[in-house]
Amino acid sequence: MRVLQAVASWGMGGAERVALLLTQSLARDGVPVALAAAPGFLDAEVPAEVVRYRVPDHGRSVLGTLSTAVRTTRVIRDFEPTLVHAHGAKVPAVVLAARRLVPRARRPPVLVTFHAVAPRDLPMAARILARADHVVCVSQALRDRLIAAGVQPGRASVIYNSVSPSEPVAAPRVRALEHELGLDDAPLVCLVGRLVEQKRPERFVDMAAEIAARDDTVRFLIVGDGPLRHATEARARQRGVEHAIHFIGQCDDARPLIARARAMVFTSDWEGLSVAALEALETGVPVVATDTDGMRELLSSGAGVVVGDAAPTALAREVLDLLHDPARHERMARCGRELIARQFAPEAMIAAYRALYTRLLQAGSRPDIGG
Repeated sequence: MRVLQAVASWGMGGAERVALLLTQSLARDGVPVALAAAPGFLDAEVPAEVVRYRVPDHGRSVLGTLSTAVRTTRVIRDFEPTLVHAHGAKVPAVVLAARRLVPRARRPPVLVTFHAVAPRDLPMAARILARADHVVCVSQALRDRLIAAGVQPGRASVIYNSVSPSEPVAAPRVRALEHELGLDDAPLVCLVGRLVEQKRPERFVDMAAEIAARDDTVRFLIVGDGPLRHATEARARQRGVEHAIHFIGQCDDARPLIARARAMVFTSDWEGLSVAALEALETGVPVVATDTDGMRELLSSGAGVVVGDAAPTALAREVLDLLHDPARHERMARCGRELIARQFAPEAMIAAYRALYTRLLQAGSRPDIGG
């Protein structure tokens, strides 16, 4: 077995975290493994024995995709993997195009982990993913949607993302964070993720303004960066809550910040299965989220609450109810910790992927290898 992990960026997104866990596991077991991704700060966590190919992301234009596909073809020809595992939405298209440029006898099977796309993009994604040997979806709802869009049921399965157990945050570290952010004992509500249209960070700001109008002791964190950062900061000034919202930017380890929060809020229009949400639940932080496939599935156990009405007023009401009801907060915190330990341990995710790797390699690239 020689496995090539391919992902677009190399930051702290869910696709990157899954690819990193699998890469580290394969390397520990002595399996030849390579990683193809743009340079990123997760490079510090890549084992030395992993063959690292830096493949810049040239954007979504036709020329950019073609350039990335040519570079990926060179990677496949150089490393000669027996299996390629592509993560995300764009990379599978690039990898599948690159495979066609490799001599037929040396074309490896392609496994894709699909983390979700905007609903309007799902039909196109399904047409691309139908060419993969197998597609792993990160939630059952996502698999159902992909099958409805045309992917054969036998070629799509579900493997949940996972999160590694975290070390408890030491009291001095908590106090240092509180001092740095000027929090004192203020209840803290956070959003973690890239500041992009999908995440609707302006909805979080509007929710914060609604909360502040009812309880001015609450403070807010926005952890992440992206093209909407300046617009989101401007929105905070416009709503008069710039003093209550701390913009942290990109953070290589958000867990101490998450652990200090009383709630994590997701204001997204759509989600797969957020690793940041898993991290929150693992540390006992309940999640309040808009009604998206991944969050509905994750929080059905009672570890948080899905808000059917995405209006900031409705989100604010749920967050305030949670902050002002310690018994409810503790029930959700306990449920979240138990859920992660039971269903989202990294060992289970890695074992499921390794079993699928073996099945794909035994079946070659036949179209009936799914199940």
